[in-house]
Amino acid sequence: MIQLENLLQKNPWYSAAPKSPARRLVSATVKKICCEQQLQQFGRDFPHLGGLDFIRQVFRSFDFHYDINPAELERIPASGPLVIVSNHPLGSLDGLALIDMVARVRKDVKAVASQLLWNIEPLRSYLLPVDNFNGRTRRSDVEGIYQHLDVGGAIIVFPAGEVSRLTPQGVRDGRWNPGFIRFADKTSAPILPVQVRGRNSLWWYGLSLVNKPLSTLWLVREMFKQVRRGIDIRIGTPVAPEHFRSWPMAPRAQAKLWKKQVYRLHKNPASLAPEPIAGAEKAADVAAVLSGCETLVEQGEFSVKLYHQQADCPVMRELSRLREIAFRAVGEGTGYSRDWDAFDAYYDHLLLWDSERQQIAGAYRLVSTDGLSADHIYSTTLFNYARAPEQCLPGSAELGRSFLLPEYWRSRGLDLLWCGIGQWILRTNRRFLFGPVSMPGNFSRRAKSAIVRYFLHHFSTDNPMGNARLPFVEERADLPELTGDAHEDMMQLKQVLKEEGVVLPPLFKKYAAVTVPGGTSFHAFNIDPDFCDSVDGLVVVDLEKMDPKFARRYLAASR
Repeated sequence: MIQLENLLQKNPWYSAAPKSPARRLVSATVKKICCEQQLQQFGRDFPHLGGLDFIRQVFRSFDFHYDINPAELERIPASGPLVIVSNHPLGSLDGLALIDMVARVRKDVKAVASQLLWNIEPLRSYLLPVDNFNGRTRRSDVEGIYQHLDVGGAIIVFPAGEVSRLTPQGVRDGRWNPGFIRFADKTSAPILPVQVRGRNSLWWYGLSLVNKPLSTLWLVREMFKQVRRGIDIRIGTPVAPEHFRSWPMAPRAQAKLWKKQVYRLHKNPASLAPEPIAGAEKAADVAAVLSGCETLVEQGEFSVKLYHQQADCPVMRELSRLREIAFRAVGEGTGYSRDWDAFDAYYDHLLLWDSERQQIAGAYRLVSTDGLSADHIYSTTLFNYARAPEQCLPGSAELGRSFLLPEYWRSRGLDLLWCGIGQWILRTNRRFLFGPVSMPGNFSRRAKSAIVRYFLHHFSTDNPMGNARLPFVEERADLPELTGDAHEDMMQLKQVLKEEGVVLPPLFKKYAAVTVPGGTSFHAFNIDPDFCDSVDGLVVVDLEKMDPKFARRYLAASR
């Protein structure tokens, strides 16, 4: 099973030992230390096993286990090139555990292996060899790593190149080699940090301080000491190449940052970059659920479906995934793989369904405030209300989280969603709509200041619902003075936005136009640090003051 003599010959401590007869004594002693008989017996008992079957038999024989958070498995990209970096506390079983863990998601994983693992023949289909004894890796071995990534495979790298040892900071890897960054950079592979929490014996750490080469050989014996023990594994968030390529630091400094990130995963799993977007749900599964939902509006290939969150439902998973895609496209978003929060369970969701493409094109969420406690209203996380919204605005509903996927921005999607809102209003008998409306995060501060100033001036109210938890402070020094005329000031606003390379967000235009003067008001503007520091305006729409043409369009008795 294991070619122990080949492994020993690569160890400088062993290869420098005197020749026979002392050499034979040294060889016998070392082979006993390395549990050669147990290894050979294992090979005789399971000669038919290889790859994952072999790994799992090792775990059964050792009564060894690893613990992971099942939700974190979703962070492993199911396809495409991937570089996984990890600390290396055990030297053997931790590598096997990582292979087995990644293989739950994708079978094209290979570990950049130490000589110890490479000499275990049943494992070689999941290994890429490097020479960690002599500190020299052949060019062909490096090319093998690149080739595996080039065909979309995943690799596991232990950047320290050796097992963790005792340091003044505790058991830690030595300095990380930045080679993994070059692997990821040249193959455009994301980097996924993983932390393994486990330890060898105190005896081994003491031996490591006295004789490092001998302690490396002793790792085989340490493996047998892991019987009936286990390790914890924490999976971080993959960082896309466009992010780590932009970091203004040398490779060794970046490797140091990655190492720090790995060791803090169990305490603070905050990512170095946004999580990759979650994988898409099967279109047929989403369509099957929506076919049973009520249709509020239908026009051509588009329809507006009324959906309420269900347990373990592909629709909510797909909706939250698409929301994050849409918000990131304008510099916002949660940074997580899905935009999904606790409020989704209480709200109705209006989904714009494209039957031709079999996908959700956009959405709104809304809820009647009647009898709803404040902690079930999303905008209370952004604004401090003097009184409950139900008391401030009897017969009100909160709406928000609106989006259209970028490919539908020039479609009639927003108009159809508002038709759906109108049908929902008619059946719930609402008078007021309120909620946060955000401006794109990629707008300049000058552009944001111009928008805030205009809407607080021309859409002000004498009775604000409340104030911002983290107010946006305008920068007026670089803005032209307002004239006081709404039309002229709007032209002035559009000119400022043009100078900044942007246009007025569609929802701001919609809220400004949907009522007669005095029907729409903006009460405060807040910065949301949990949403890429987006700026949200608290808007209130009095539907009794709706512009007649929009009332005819959106509040018709049936569609």
